[in-house]
This record gives sequence, structure tokens and C-alpha cells, in this order.
Amino acid sequence: MLAEPQHVEFIHELQFKTDLKMKAEPCTEMFGVRSPVKPRGDPMLASGKMVGFVPTKDYEKARTFYEAKLGFDFVSLDQFALVMRAGGHMIRIVKMPNFTPLQGTILGWEVEDVASVAGWLQDRGVTLEKYPFVQDRELRIWTTPNGDKVAWFKDPDGNVLSISQHH
Repeated sequence: MLAEPQHVEFIHELQFKTDLKMKAEPCTEMFGVRSPVKPRGDPMLASGKMVGFVPTKDYEKARTFYEAKLGFDFVSLDQFALVMRAGGHMIRIVKMPNFTPLQGTILGWEVEDVASVAGWLQDRGVTLEKYPFVQDRELRIWTTPNGDKVAWFKDPDGNVLSISQHH
């Protein structure tokens, strides 16, 4: 006798199984049976370069900020995006006339010396954000409980960007 449809669960989703070493191992689960997913060849995304996407309402203001203030290289501007390059990474700044900036960081850079970069940004006219939990009132750098350091700033559209130093 066949099971009624409401009693049959068709589960087919990617899940992660964690072993004792906390290493994630992808697996699939179907009909309650788990089986490991074996990667084929090189990890495709891990070997590619990441591209950042940032919304803007004004290409001209965005280009001035990212090029003149942050020192990024202009690549192109067409009907799809303002393209900048920073340290070998592409950033596509996309015009979106009716967007509201997120409250959290949308793009960040890990740097060797966050204090030096924070000072450099301030010297270029970039205002670092003031948050009540930040201990360093001059450079506005937050030191996390584990000793990492982070500072935040905004682009002309209000997108939150960050610099961080990890030990």
C-alpha cells in the first residue's frame, strides 16, 4: 500500500554536517537518509575573484568619493555600472535611484594597521562614524573583546563601509 501524500516528506536540501574538528562537510538529505556531497574538481567560487556591488543614487558623487577620497582606480562607466578597482578587486557601483542604505556594513577592507588607515582617511576628509561603544574617541576605532580593531565610515549615499585589523 502506498503512503498518503501528506505522510511522505520529500526533503532535498543542502545541509552541513559538522565533525569533531568543526569542519563543515556538505551533505544532502533525502527521505531521511544523509549522504556526503563530494566536490568535483577545484572549488569554483573559492578560486574566483570576488566582486563587490554598491548602490548609489549619483554616479558623479560616488566616483569622486571612491576615486579621490579612497584612492580607487576608475575602470569604466556605462549604462549598467560605475566600475572601480581597488587592490585587484572590482567594485561595481550600481545606480539605484530609490534605495535606502542598510544600517550595517556593506563593504569592508582588512588592513595591516587600522590606526594608520583611519588617520589617512581623516586626512582625506572622510568622517569616521561615532558609535557609543567605540573606545577611541579620536580615531573612532573599536577594539573588540578579542583584540581586533574596526572603524566605520559612510560613502555619499550613506552606505556603511569599514576598515578592520585582525590579529
